[in-house]
Amino acid sequence: MMQKNAMGYLFDRDFDAETSDGFMAPCDTAAPIYTEDELHAAEWAARAEGFEAGRAHGKTEALEAAAAARAAERHDALVTLAAQMQELCAGAVDHRTALETQMTEFAIVACERIVPEILRTRSTDRAAAEVRRCLGLIMGSTRIRVFLSQRALEEHRGIIEETVRDRHAGVALELSSDPALADGDARVEWDNGVMDYSFGQIAEQLLDALRQTRPAPAKTTEKGRVAHG
Repeated sequence: MMQKNAMGYLFDRDFDAETSDGFMAPCDTAAPIYTEDELHAAEWAARAEGFEAGRAHGKTEALEAAAAARAAERHDALVTLAAQMQELCAGAVDHRTALETQMTEFAIVACERIVPEILRTRSTDRAAAEVRRCLGLIMGSTRIRVFLSQRALEEHRGIIEETVRDRHAGVALELSSDPALADGDARVEWDNGVMDYSFGQIAEQLLDALRQTRPAPAKTTEKGRVAHG
């Protein structure tokens, strides 16, 4: 019951009446009842669920541990491989330098033995061939003078005269031997030019260039390692 006084509303409430059987509405919901089998089934289901969750968690941890172990193994392998590759590269450089030295020395020795033989057997041929090449380049000259060694002149006079007749008809040709010229040397003079050739000098220049490629002697560093250069 609600009454109003001078300060506001007052509520008149009977708690005993509210708790009486006639006031409270009956509850139609029955309390749940479980059998023993249902309880056991629920227990085993909970156990299975927990076991599965634990197994999944353990599997995840195992996979992570295995991945970490593999990563560590790869890192260690890379470190070892890097050190070995560095050592291998250093050895390869030394091996290549030694091989280049050996090949250069072989080439120098071979050329020093072969070049004299080539000079002896091919010098006059090379000198005559260079004279003929030069004759093919001369234009508008009225006089051509060719100087060779006595041997080269005797061996190649005919081919040189034929070349002049074919390419310079009517041009005065003078063929002479010069004691100062070696068998591989030649000199050609015409109205407005001159050509000097020396097969021996060319061969010697090639040998000198090859000798200059010879690596410098190895030097020993403070730590005992051989340094090239």
